[in-house]
Amino acid sequence: MHKKVILKYVIISVVLITTAFWIGFLFSWLFDDENANKKVIFFLPVVLLWFGCLYFGILIQRLSRTKNILKDKFLGPLDLGDEKIINELGSNYKKKFPFILIFPLFIFLLLGFCAFKNNYKIKELSKFGLEKKIKIDSSYYHKGSRIIKITINHHNKNFKYNFVVKDSLKKNDTIAVVFSSRNPNIINLKSFYFK
Repeated sequence: MHKKVILKYVIISVVLITTAFWIGFLFSWLFDDENANKKVIFFLPVVLLWFGCLYFGILIQRLSRTKNILKDKFLGPLDLGDEKIINELGSNYKKKFPFILIFPLFIFLLLGFCAFKNNYKIKELSKFGLEKKIKIDSSYYHKGSRIIKITINHHNKNFKYNFVVKDSLKKNDTIAVVFSSRNPNIINLKSFYFK
């Protein structure tokens, strides 16, 4: 395969995966019931990540099975649905070996993102964490768990949070939280954070 075609696959994969991580990181702090109407934005990074892995899988499959067939042609996922192209690539291409790698790569990248985000949250709270006692705005049961809602006013801006708690906390009870002064979307219950 031509170097330009290989480079194109690599660039598309890297751009899609990096964009997925960037969007996921920016918006993952908002994943709660207050932002339920925005949940579609949380699926966008997953789709971008999947397509990044898909282009990477196509590259691996073409490098391992069809080095010199259509070597100057870039083939995307839609092109691989074309029977003429599949026949030209040959029966060897139809074997699914590299595509089996896509799903584990996808899972590995998702787990890597979750680990990175969790590590970032811990560092943010330990460096810029502020402890505050907050009154609970409301409390309700949802799917067998008690959910509490709280609001924090930080620099004249309200930040709303939902937490799942084991305690039987009610409205107007007080709870201790730790949140990042640099990014108030990063928050945790003090009892959870200081285990």
